[in-house]
Order: sequence, then C-alpha cells, then structure tokens
Amino acid sequence: IEASAIFDESKKEAQQKREEMIEKAKAEVASMIDAGKKTLEQEKTKMVNDAKREIVDLVVKTSEKLLGSSVDKSYEEKVVKELNNI
Repeated sequence: IEASAIFDESKKEAQQKREEMIEKAKAEVASMIDAGKKTLEQEKTKMVNDAKREIVDLVVKTSEKLLGSSVDKSYEEKVVKELNNI
C-alpha cells in the first residue's frame, strides 16, 4: 500500500509539473506572437513612411522637370501634408 501511495503521489506531481510546463509554454508563445506583431507593425509604419518620402521626392522632381525650375519649400510641404492625409 505504501508503494501505491508513493506511485500515486509521484503521478500527481508529474501531472502538475506537466500542466505548469504547458502553461509556461503557452505564455512564451503568446509573448512571441505579441513581439512579432509589434515588429510587423513597426516595419509596416517604416515602409509607409519611406514610401511617402519617396513619393514626395518623385513629385518634387517631376514638378521641377515640368516647370523647368526648382519648386519652393512650401510646395514640398503641401505635398507632404496631402500625403499624410492619405
């Protein structure tokens, strides 16, 4: 009977340890997913900002070619404001 009690206790402890390990793994996975989402959002924001800067540069360069002269700073700022509204 003593051996049976020891076995049952060991089995119970092993099950508890297993459940703790599963919960810890779930928490780690959730943390990794959250970190991945944050990284993706940061990359998305960076890509959008880079694209907007590139568009402004292209608009300014195209306008300068069409006008045959350089555009003033206020025009460039207007283009930036318009892009920020998108």
